[in-house]
This record gives sequence, C-alpha cells and structure tokens, in this order.
Amino acid sequence: MKLHPTQDSRLSRPKFSRVNRSQRKGFTLVELLVVLAIIATLASISYGAITRYLENGRKSESHLLAQTAVKACEDFKEEYGYYPKSLSPTADKFFALDSAEQKFILILTGEEDEFNTNQRRFLDVNKAKKNQINGMKVDASDVPVALVDSWGNPIYLAIDYDFKPDGMKLEGIDENIQASVVGVSAGADGELGTEDDVRTWEKP
Repeated sequence: MKLHPTQDSRLSRPKFSRVNRSQRKGFTLVELLVVLAIIATLASISYGAITRYLENGRKSESHLLAQTAVKACEDFKEEYGYYPKSLSPTADKFFALDSAEQKFILILTGEEDEFNTNQRRFLDVNKAKKNQINGMKVDASDVPVALVDSWGNPIYLAIDYDFKPDGMKLEGIDENIQASVVGVSAGADGELGTEDDVRTWEKP
C-alpha cells in the first residue's frame, strides 16, 4: 500500500516527549563536577598568590622597622659620640629589643635621661598593631617594652662597639658585614640564623 505524502512526512519526524525536553534543562552531574574542579583550582592558585603577597608585605614592613632601629642608633652616636650600651655582655652579638632591653629602648625613645641627657627621640615608630605586631609594644602605662616585627617577634640588633674598620663578623650569620650596627627580624619561624631572616644589610 502506498503512503500518502503527508502521512510519510509525519512518520519520518523524530518524536520528543515532554520528559525528554525537560531533561535537557540544567547541568548534568559530570558538568557540575567539572565546574567545581575548575573553581577549586582557581581558588588554590589565588590563595597561593595572596599568601606570597602577604608574606612579602610582612618582610618589607619588618625590614623597614629594623632599619629604623639601626638609624636610631646611628643618630644617637652622631649626637653623643658613642652608641647606646646594650645589657648584652658582649659586642657583635645580637640582642633582642624586648623587655630585657627596655632601658636600651627608652634611651632611644628619649624617655631615659641618664645617657640620653637631651631626651631626644631617636626611635619614633608607631605603636604595634593590637599591641602585638609591627611596631612598639607598650605596657599598661603606655611605656615602650619591645620593638616587634610583623610576626610579633622582637627586632634584633648587633652593635660593633669596638669600631672595627673591616666591619662586623657575626658567626653563623655573616662573616663580613660592612656596618657598625645591623638589625634583623627572625622571620616567620622566630629563629635567628635561618633562611627566612630579614636583615638590614640585605634586600627583603
């Protein structure tokens, strides 16, 4: 039997049910998983970049703070002809600008008049953020007690009181430093003499 042309065309058309049309809307599970994987990858890359950026910022801030402490010592010597004395028993040895060296800090901030008779403020830095990081920590009476870096650890100084012409030789740190005063932040690990130290005689 020969089919009518109109009947033939109807039979040749593909039939789509309403169920099929509704199933084509939205993403499949595989597509969603691919999208989530892409987002996770981008997030991990961004997190790494942000972490490096923040770490570099901490190093720069700590380097500047250590340089400020060094300059304060140099300015003190220019005015009085000698460096302020540390409580540290030996020269060319790092000492932390913490509560054990409070008198040294007060000499530089002009709040001590035995050695800083003019009470000039050589070390003028902002108060530490939340009294914890990157600046001057103070006690309950607002008296300076420590100069801390961006990780909350004290800035270290070394002073060559003997004025050796060939610079300082700091065993375990550097054997040839062409300076009479240097400053160091111990970095994120808080340990002096490790790779993440931030030193005033080097770029941060």
